Order: sequence, then C-alpha cells, then structure tokens
Amino acid sequence: MPQLKEFFTELNQIHGLTALVGLTSLAILLFIKFKSPKVPGALIVVIAGIAISAAADLAAHGVATVGHIPRGLPRLTWPGVGIGKTLQLLPAAVGISPSVSQTTFSPRARSLVATASTSMPTRNCSRSALPMVPPASPPPSP
Repeated sequence: MPQLKEFFTELNQIHGLTALVGLTSLAILLFIKFKSPKVPGALIVVIAGIAISAAADLAAHGVATVGHIPRGLPRLTWPGVGIGKTLQLLPAAVGISPSVSQTTFSPRARSLVATASTSMPTRNCSRSALPMVPPASPPPSP
C-alpha cells in the first residue's frame, strides 16, 4: 500500500514527452500484435523509435534515452567477488546443489537424454558422457 501512495504522490514528476513516447510505442506494439501477429512489432517499434529519436533529437527535449553504447565486446576480467561475498553465497549454493544434482543424474533425466540423442542426427555432434540406450530395432517388413 505504501508503494501505491508513493506512485500517486510522485505523478507530478512524470516527463510528459517521455510518457507520450512510451505510451505511443506501447500502443503501436499492441496494435501490431492484434492486427498482424506475424509481423515483428517489437523490431518495427525499436527501429522507428531510433529513427524518430535521432531525427527529432528527442534527447535534447528531455526524453530519456539510452545514450552512448560502446562498440565491441567488453574486456574479459575476473569478477571482483571477495571472500565475504563467497561466504555469503555459499549457503544458497549448498541448498541448491542437491536439487540440481538430483535433476541432472536422475534415471528419468538420463533416459530423456539418451532418447533424445538416439533420435537426433549425430553428424558433427559429440556423444554424451551418459550411457546410451540403443535405438529400437525397425519393425519387421511384411
């Protein structure tokens, strides 16, 4: 309930043009979804939004935009997780591990993997480390 109160008390801080752009985008997305479901509405809205934002310089008018996006991939670095964070995450990891191992190594999961691997083409695929179930022999011909 406090969040709802906060929402209504801060309505005066909404930037009108930004809200108009967002609501128009949402309306176009919904319109495309219901009128032509096979058309990639999200892609159309994103491309149109980029073009209109650049042409009308919406950022200069106060519309919130993503801004500069750096090119390329970020540099590979080791995450800065210290011993404190590791110890903080350890109980959750220990709690999750039994369900993960049960799901991974259960007979049902192994049979599903074996069935899927025998029914799919194996060209250019490596074999699973799990034991394979031989494919069923073909029915006798009449």
